[in-house]
Amino acid sequence: LGWALPHGWAATSNVSVVRLHEPEHALTEWAYSASVGHRIVGPLSGVAEAWTLRPRHAAAHSYVGGALVLTATNDLEFDARAGHGVGPGGRDYVLALGAARRW
Repeated sequence: LGWALPHGWAATSNVSVVRLHEPEHALTEWAYSASVGHRIVGPLSGVAEAWTLRPRHAAAHSYVGGALVLTATNDLEFDARAGHGVGPGGRDYVLALGAARRW
């Protein structure tokens, strides 16, 4: 989900479900996120985000972080993000590179 906000700001939210089937059992993991972003200059935007991963039979892990997003075209983006765990997962760190393409 995404919302355009005043003065060039944007807010997004996401809910995902992953279902893996293995010979012995199946695994379900939920993920939730919320973010707010703003264009920095040209095609480069900055994003602040919070997300939670919730495996079926394990404690949830929550994170806060930020990202730089490069919009290459209307249908292609690249991002670099870093995050830090909060709560019981406070010692967890996340570094990631990503790409998103709209089909």
